[in-house]
Amino acid sequence: MKKIFYKMVCLICIMIMIIVLMIHGFRSFSKTQVKSFDLVTNKEIPISKISGFYVDSDENFYVGIDDFSWIEIFDKNGKFVCSIAMKGLVYNFYVDKDGLLHIFCTYRTSDNIYEQIIDIEKNSIISEEVIKDEPAVNMNPKREIFINNKLYSIDKNVVKIKSKNYEKEIKLDIEIKYSEDLLLN
Repeated sequence: MKKIFYKMVCLICIMIMIIVLMIHGFRSFSKTQVKSFDLVTNKEIPISKISGFYVDSDENFYVGIDDFSWIEIFDKNGKFVCSIAMKGLVYNFYVDKDGLLHIFCTYRTSDNIYEQIIDIEKNSIISEEVIKDEPAVNMNPKREIFINNKLYSIDKNVVKIKSKNYEKEIKLDIEIKYSEDLLLN
């Protein structure tokens, strides 16, 4: 009788643990389409194809690589800061005045386009909403941007900065994995 009681208690404990884990999983996964993974990492990804380019107000460089599988961030001197792993198909991105990264993406499991807002310092997606006005999203990111009265452009791993009486080139601290796509883009 004692063995049966012990087995029943163990079985109930295991069932409670499974239920608690399932509830926790549903609560944390229901907030975003992106499942658990390291969002911001110090992993340097060699550039093989540049998908997009952005410069924030502090002149940090954001480079979308390999069809936006990653977004890499470099400081204004070209030193690597971090990489951000993307789990969806990214169309474009920008950084707002508060330093939050806005990503426009979709997932294989959905027909919607989402705007994710990522707090890079906290390594978290702070919001994700379906875009209601899809035509407003620029689906063709460029490799140049005009900000702070300067034109920034990227070619391979070199950022070129031009203004009226100013011209500078900054080499990004990253390995180049040469491919035809990189050379043609």
